Amino acid sequence: MKNRIAVFANGYNRYCTLQALEGMKKIGNEKDFDIDVFVGYAAYNDSADLNKGRAGIYWLPRLENYDGVIVFSGLINDFDVAKKICLEAKGKGIPVVSIGEYVEDIPYVGTNNETGMRALVEHLVNEHKIKSAVYIGGSKEHIDTGIRQRIIEEVFREHGLELRDEDIYYADWVNEHAAAIASRLAGSEKGLPDAIICANDVMALAVSGRLIKQGYKLPQAVIVTGFDHVEESEITYPALTTVDQDYYTIGHNACKMLLGIIEGGDVPTRDIVSSSMILGESCGCTTNNDYDEVRRVYCQSVHTIKRDLEFFERLCRMERNEILKSEGYEDLKSNLTAFYKDNHFIVGPDYYVLLNREYLSDPEPEDGALLKDGYMAKLDVAVAIRDGKPYNGKIRQNELIPGYVKEPGKQNIYFYFPLSSGRYNYGYFAFKGIPVMISENLRVYEFMEKVEQSFMEYRLKMRLDAANRELKDLYDKDQLTGLYNRFCIDNKALSLYEKSLADDKPMAVMFTDINYMKDINDKFGHSMGDKSIQAVAEAIRASIRSDAIAVRYGGDEFIIFSPNTKRAEAEAVGLQIESYLVGLYKSGRMPCNVTISCGYVITDPKAGKTLEDYIIEADDVMYRIKRDIHKED
Repeated sequence: MKNRIAVFANGYNRYCTLQALEGMKKIGNEKDFDIDVFVGYAAYNDSADLNKGRAGIYWLPRLENYDGVIVFSGLINDFDVAKKICLEAKGKGIPVVSIGEYVEDIPYVGTNNETGMRALVEHLVNEHKIKSAVYIGGSKEHIDTGIRQRIIEEVFREHGLELRDEDIYYADWVNEHAAAIASRLAGSEKGLPDAIICANDVMALAVSGRLIKQGYKLPQAVIVTGFDHVEESEITYPALTTVDQDYYTIGHNACKMLLGIIEGGDVPTRDIVSSSMILGESCGCTTNNDYDEVRRVYCQSVHTIKRDLEFFERLCRMERNEILKSEGYEDLKSNLTAFYKDNHFIVGPDYYVLLNREYLSDPEPEDGALLKDGYMAKLDVAVAIRDGKPYNGKIRQNELIPGYVKEPGKQNIYFYFPLSSGRYNYGYFAFKGIPVMISENLRVYEFMEKVEQSFMEYRLKMRLDAANRELKDLYDKDQLTGLYNRFCIDNKALSLYEKSLADDKPMAVMFTDINYMKDINDKFGHSMGDKSIQAVAEAIRASIRSDAIAVRYGGDEFIIFSPNTKRAEAEAVGLQIESYLVGLYKSGRMPCNVTISCGYVITDPKAGKTLEDYIIEADDVMYRIKRDIHKED
């Protein structure tokens, strides 16, 4: 036994998932196992590429490291992905249980949507005498959308009513879409129906909020109901009439079933948990539920919640600053580790970030070329905070948390979230336990998006810095020779001269000119003249020290600035350049014999002269040498 199970969930269903995890933890405490929760964020209104990146976290773990697997197949928002996880586990001989949607030959725990939904619709018809209703479903193909719609139609038919095609809408589980449908209904010629029945609470809350904003009083103007019984359904006014799926029992039973299979027991492999109606104020009922007490408790903590949200926003801005001020990958790691050491209130005392080092070190490759293998690439521990302190332990092969060890008798739960750029994953972050980030509604999705945005800006900054260096290099360099151009005398040679003065050291200023350049151009053509200039530049580079600067001053003229150099050394450099050029000619690399005139001066730190003074002096020396050569001819 590894005493460890993997759970695959969707972060958009935070409330249902946390309820189910509480049920799982109860079994976990009894059986002493850890839970790893891999949280994706697929949404029906997001692009295929974005959903692929958000679902990448599901392929992070090696299933062989777990005793069993639980998949929230009905909540992942992509049944093909859920099915693939289930079948992969089954194919590796790892026990697996599906929650919410049945996968063929996979043990299953589901919800009887019908009991709660039937009770809700019959309540609306029998107690509130509704004659007309609009149904706002999630995605048209989702099994829960279809079941909830079917129950409404059945109850309506039993009471001589009809849910017509034009009364059915699909909002893809998106609150903005549901709110837009509410506005359309309110503005239509028929006006609002007696009831708007929504396939989940999030859409119902959006519908209520939009209608109230437009001046309608609820439930007098229209009854609005939901499904899921999320936290906000009780706090809001009017509190929603909704359906509770009892995810605590679902999680508990799924985990109990999984552990029974792991232990080899003869356990049932199909379990259906009944849902139940929760009466709220949105249908106009006076209920036994003390919503005022719920709201009172919420209002007592609203200041703290607001401050936590403000801190969350500030923390995200601070983290962005730490990322963007980093100069290189190691600096990035150091800055983030120091930051989370001092700011782990929201993320918890155990927080980890693992990244693709190459992706955040090399700005050149496109994401598709660099990240095509996704989580197959080895990831680097960028941040490891354990018990509120930096942890320097290494990560073992196939493990996800640095230094992870199952502690006997102590149950731990870890949450893993993806970091992606479009469809490509470059890392993940993880929490131990259920920190404020998850337990309070400080949407982890927003945190993830902000972190990804900061890393994207950092990578863009790397690219811009590299481009600027290239542009500066182009600006500083002579295109023909690759040496510095004359504009670099002020920003490079001058600082070298000023340092020589400060160090009280001499510097050689050597002015070099090609002999008979006009004859070379006239006899061999200007292309050979360019090659001659390039040959001299090559000879200069081969002859000077690494701390010297060579500049193409213009045409066939060059200046060498060599710090801490005396006369004998300067003369040796001149001779080395001439010798190198002879070698080029004798080897056949140059068809013509290129010679130079080289005049130099040695600066005197106490003379009080400018660098320009020495350049002029070196130029004069060079021309005297050149005149002597021409006289000899």
